Amino acid sequence: KASKRVRGSTCARSDKLPSPIAGMQPRCTSGSPRHVPRRHSPYDRSNSGAHSGHSTGSAGSVNRQTQGQYRRGETSYLPGMTLTDLWFDCPLDYNNPKGEWIKVFVREVVSTGRERSNQPALLYLEGGPGFPAPRPVSKSVGWLHRSLEEYRVYLLDERGTGNSTPVTHETLSHFPSPQQQAAYLMHFRADSIIRDCERIRSILLNQERWTVLGQSYGGFLIMRYLSEAPHALEAAIITGGLPPLQRSAEEVYRATFRRVMERNRRFYERYPGDVKRVQDIVRHLHYNPTPLPSGGLLTARRFLQLGMGFGMASGFEYTHYLIEQAFLTPPVLPTPAPVPPPAAPAPSA
Repeated sequence: KASKRVRGSTCARSDKLPSPIAGMQPRCTSGSPRHVPRRHSPYDRSNSGAHSGHSTGSAGSVNRQTQGQYRRGETSYLPGMTLTDLWFDCPLDYNNPKGEWIKVFVREVVSTGRERSNQPALLYLEGGPGFPAPRPVSKSVGWLHRSLEEYRVYLLDERGTGNSTPVTHETLSHFPSPQQQAAYLMHFRADSIIRDCERIRSILLNQERWTVLGQSYGGFLIMRYLSEAPHALEAAIITGGLPPLQRSAEEVYRATFRRVMERNRRFYERYPGDVKRVQDIVRHLHYNPTPLPSGGLLTARRFLQLGMGFGMASGFEYTHYLIEQAFLTPPVLPTPAPVPPPAAPAPSA
């Protein structure tokens, strides 16, 4: 039945979607959807070793006995939470299951004392693209606190991020040409991520539905999920990641430019002293690009990308405190003690 409401979310139930595309209109704008309790808990299985879980969902042809498995890793405990690492084998290319396979990492989070309960599952999809799932540090605040009241939460490191098989400049350097790099990266798009989700759901939940929560790019992933496998979803919750349906990308960016200018005006209104500081930083970096510890150069243009943080609640303050310490202050050296004059020579006898 109805559960406690989650404010500020766009929610779309999928139980009424007759086809992958038709009928994708949201049925509610706020609130936590009804759920059907899961009949199976992952803790019904052994807590160690590999577990066979051959998918019969959209992954279809990848159900090979040697690779249709997952492994339970380390379990750790934070106040009020039990965290368990899960590793899944997934094909790099779902159209070529006999080819290379990769690892996809999921962290299960459940309230302490409910490890063996039959709570419904909630899958979290992070934004980016390119960011791993958040690492839990506290149960006391935020969406995780609210979700753990009624869900068993699964934090997915989308393929290419976090503990999943990574995509970095080091891994891409193994490909001899840009064309081969691009061909490899094609397997890390939304369509492959959603097929990973379906494979994981089939293995872990025995084909039962789950709720998905998507932040930013995670919302775009949910739209793909609703198109490809609406039957898999009990509900979809999207926060700040709903792609435009009637506006072009150019119109969206024009509106974004106006918003960026307004946020900059408000930032300098709050911290007028940063006007000169930013000008000094840009002037210095224009003539002296600075090497970064992680590689590459900090240029003036790259520095100005800090403005992306202005969309966050504390973005102004974070940027201000970073700017005010941009230049190194020369150290204050201690004044050397005066050297006493040499002693007069003793008179000769």
